[in-house]
This record gives sequence, C-alpha cells and structure tokens, in this order.
Amino acid sequence: MSKDEFLSHEELTVAASGYLPPFWAVLLLFKRWRVNYFTRYHLIHAALLNLANLLILILTGGLTTLIASFSGYNFLLTLLTGSLIALSLLVTATFMAYCAWNASKGNYTVIPGLSQLYYLMFSQRPDSSPEALIRHHKQVKSARQSAFRKPSRRERNE
Repeated sequence: MSKDEFLSHEELTVAASGYLPPFWAVLLLFKRWRVNYFTRYHLIHAALLNLANLLILILTGGLTTLIASFSGYNFLLTLLTGSLIALSLLVTATFMAYCAWNASKGNYTVIPGLSQLYYLMFSQRPDSSPEALIRHHKQVKSARQSAFRKPSRRERNE
C-alpha cells in the first residue's frame, strides 16, 4: 500500500486502538495492518512507547533494589520509587491518549526520540530529525488530500 492513500475509517480505528497496551501486539500479527504504512507506523509507535515505559519501570525497580541493598528500605526510598513509577505510568498514558487521538484524526504523531528510533529501525530515510519528520508527515498529508480534490474548471477543460 502506498503512503499517499486515502485512509478508511477502519484504518483510523485500528491505528488508534493500537495504543491500547495489549492490542498493538495482536494487531501486528495481521499482515493487512503491517503492510499499510499508516497503521504500521502507529502500531510500532505504540510498541515503542510501551517498551520505553517498561524499560523505565525496570530501571526504577533495579535502582531501588540496588539502593536498598546499601541503605535498606526506608520511607523516603519507597516514596521516591512510588512517585517515579506513578509519573512514568501517567506520562505514558498521556502520550498514548494523545497519539491515539491523533491517529483517529488521520495524523502522525512525532515524539522526539521514539519517532527517530522508528525511522532508524524501520525506514530508509536518512534524515530523522524531529523537524524533518514533521515536514515529511505534512507532505504525506497534503499529497493525500490533493489526490482527492476536485479538479478546477480550467483543469477539466484542458
């Protein structure tokens, strides 16, 4: 499938529902959604968000265990660990809600770091700076919109 295709309601729904934690893994199993550029972008983006959150949680638990082995578990360490875990979950949930909302509107979401990682791993584009990614997604959207515009009278008469 081409990047410049008109997006159906089904594709928008799949891309948005992929941000629910268990669904991105299930939807990536289907070839239909892997070959579509828009849904693949959002499903892998959701996977990267979930994996980044998992990495943060594992690092928080590991650091807590390491610090506790030296100083023992105390109230301040428990409070700090709980706050970091809560903050990580809250930020991830907010990012996922924002990305799902953008996906349901037919837009691409660029999160610095994760979007660059996506393009580094799954795309052959040499420039993956946030500005280049935003410019690329605007070009894709404008090309998609111009493909379905009604020709002017002058264009029809020629």
